[in-house]
Amino acid sequence: MHRPTPQTKSRPSVKLFRSSRKRWVGKREVHTGGVRVYSRVTETPVSESVNLREERATIERRAVNRPATAADLREGSVEIRETQEQPVVAKTARVVEEVVVGKEASTRTETVNDTVRSTEVDVERTEGADPAVNPVNKPPL
Repeated sequence: MHRPTPQTKSRPSVKLFRSSRKRWVGKREVHTGGVRVYSRVTETPVSESVNLREERATIERRAVNRPATAADLREGSVEIRETQEQPVVAKTARVVEEVVVGKEASTRTETVNDTVRSTEVDVERTEGADPAVNPVNKPPL
């Protein structure tokens, strides 16, 4: 004999979702500034005293009264050179300082505090509720 199976009416169901968020802590590199070093040529006036020597020819005539000799009667010439010192400036370039531009890296530990949210689902029995559903005891507020 064939018995009909009881038909149950399906009720629309409502879904609640329980979610949990995970926290990920990473790092990123950001530009925080820097340094720019320039090299330029400057001019500074300087002065220095130097003693300079100068030679000038002198001619002095004296009155003489004596008998002449053969040497006195010879023709000839004498040449005297005049000289003077002039200041001479010589410049040389020398490296007097070295500027090294670089960077150092260091590490530090920083604690990151944050909150993570999650959704909890509580089930509470009400009158006329399906006894198959196991209630979860909710702590008192």
